[in-house]
Amino acid sequence: MIKYLTILLWIVAQTTFAQNDKQAPFFESFEDNRNQWHQFEEKEATGKIEKGKYWFTHRRKVGSWSLWNTILLDTQKDFTIEAKIQFLGGYDSHGYGLIWGARDLENKYFFLVTSKGFYTIRKMEGGKVKDIKPWTANVYIRQGNQENTLKITKLGKNMLFYANNELIFATDFQAFFGDEIGFTLARNMKIAVDYLKVSYEK
Repeated sequence: MIKYLTILLWIVAQTTFAQNDKQAPFFESFEDNRNQWHQFEEKEATGKIEKGKYWFTHRRKVGSWSLWNTILLDTQKDFTIEAKIQFLGGYDSHGYGLIWGARDLENKYFFLVTSKGFYTIRKMEGGKVKDIKPWTANVYIRQGNQENTLKITKLGKNMLFYANNELIFATDFQAFFGDEIGFTLARNMKIAVDYLKVSYEK
């Protein structure tokens, strides 16, 4: 059984540029850094844009590391948040994935998968984590170093969660805390993000 139950420490690396808030529809291919993602080189973690991907490494043996960007999204409309992410190594029983609707470290949502084919959907409010969907195995999550396309879609009052274009979970829509959308990974892991897409449903 997955033992990844308690997140010991949350650290965020985010850009704080004042100009030009990004708005949906939004597409990031990481061909350059026109959207001002945080790039950094530290002992505990690194993040860089290179060869059309965002390379994100967390070296500590505890906690997780997160980064995000401000993308203004009208949540009264139906929308989709989608990213393609590849697991490149490290602890394979811990999660990586998407953060959305975040305001700060203690208020956000996240959709995580593992390279062993499990996923969870969580809400953190006031620093307390609540499982919307506990860790569950799913055949549509690609294992090992394969890429996974994670997608979150709001349709009416529903939130739908997809792995590689296959619906894996549905729940009620919950109001966002803020406008931050990005990525997170647990301890001692490395991922590469191929793209991030935020769009409205027609």
